[in-house]
Amino acid sequence: MKMLGLRGNLKLASFILKYVLFGRRFPTNRIVRDIPEYDNVEAVDIWPAPSDAPLRDFILTTMGVAEAGGMPEWMSLYHFIHILRITMFSSFFGLTGGVASLAEELAKQLRVQYEAPVRQLVVEKGRVVGVEMEQNGPVKKAGHVVVAVTPPAAARLMPDELEEQQRFFESVVYTPKPMPVFFLDRPLRKDVWCYFNDPGLRKVFMFALDAHSKVPDMCPSGKSVLTVWSGYLMTAKLMSKTDEEVLREAQEDLELMIPGVSHNIEDAALVRHPYEMAQFPAGSYRRVLDFQRQARQLDGVSFVSDVFGAFAMEGAAGSAAAAVGRVCAWGGVAK
Repeated sequence: MKMLGLRGNLKLASFILKYVLFGRRFPTNRIVRDIPEYDNVEAVDIWPAPSDAPLRDFILTTMGVAEAGGMPEWMSLYHFIHILRITMFSSFFGLTGGVASLAEELAKQLRVQYEAPVRQLVVEKGRVVGVEMEQNGPVKKAGHVVVAVTPPAAARLMPDELEEQQRFFESVVYTPKPMPVFFLDRPLRKDVWCYFNDPGLRKVFMFALDAHSKVPDMCPSGKSVLTVWSGYLMTAKLMSKTDEEVLREAQEDLELMIPGVSHNIEDAALVRHPYEMAQFPAGSYRRVLDFQRQARQLDGVSFVSDVFGAFAMEGAAGSAAAAVGRVCAWGGVAK
C-alpha cells in the first residue's frame, strides 16, 4: 500500500504474520475461544507511535468503519484480527433482490405473525414456559422459546428471573445507522465500488458504496446508486438530525470522495436503521463467552444473535442452528 510507505508496509506484514498467519487460531464467524492477550487490548494500542499514523488512518480507521461499523477506539485487538482475517481470506456474494429478499423467502416457509409485540418471557419454576404478549397481556405457552431479536430489544424481554441476561444485552453497544442513498443519472466506473475520504480528516461520512458496480443486478436502471456510510459514535449523533441535514452533510462529504458527483444526483433518500451492528471494545469477547455459557444452563429458552459471531450474518445463522439443535434434541417445537 503506497500510502503506508516502506516502514508501514513492513509493520503491517509483521502484524499479519504474528497475529493472522501464525497467531492463536479461532473460527472465522463464531466467538468460541477466550484469548485474553487479544481481547484485553484496544486496537488503537497496537500502532501507538506518531510515525504509525498511516497505519492507524488507512488500516485501523478504514477497517473499523467499513467492516465493524465504528471508530477503532471502540474495537479490541481480538475484533480487529477477526475482521482482518475475514477481509483477507473470504469472499462476498450479493443477493440480486437485496438482503430483504432472504427474509421474504424464509417468511413463505414459516408461520409469521406481524404486529404482535411481546412484553416479556414467562418463567415458571425456573423454566421459560412461553411469552407474555403486549396487547391485553395473554401468555402464549411454548415448549421452547427462541429469542432472535437485537440485544436492546432482547433486554426489554427479560423478566426478573433473567436479570443477568438482561444486563448482558443492555451492555451491548449497537450502532444506529442513518443511511443516505443517492441515485445518479449515470453509471460510475465499473472497476471501483468503494470510495473513501481521507481517514485522517475524520469526516462524518467516511466512505461510499456504488451498488451498480458491486452488485449490478440490484440496479436494473444501469445507473449508479451510492450509499454513504458513517461510523459509531458519529452515527448516534446523526440520528437526532433531520433528514435534510443528514443528506446535506452526506453530500458534502461525498463530494470530497468523488469531486463533481453532486451534478449527477437525480434523487436522494434516507433510511434510518435503529440497529446496524454491535461494537466490540476490549473485553467484549469474554463477556459473550460468559453469556453463552450461562445461557446453555437455562431451560426452555435459547438466544440467537449476530453478536455471538462478532457481527456477521454467518454468526447469527450459527447461533440459530444451535438453538434449533436444542429444540430438536427433545423433539419439541419452538415458537
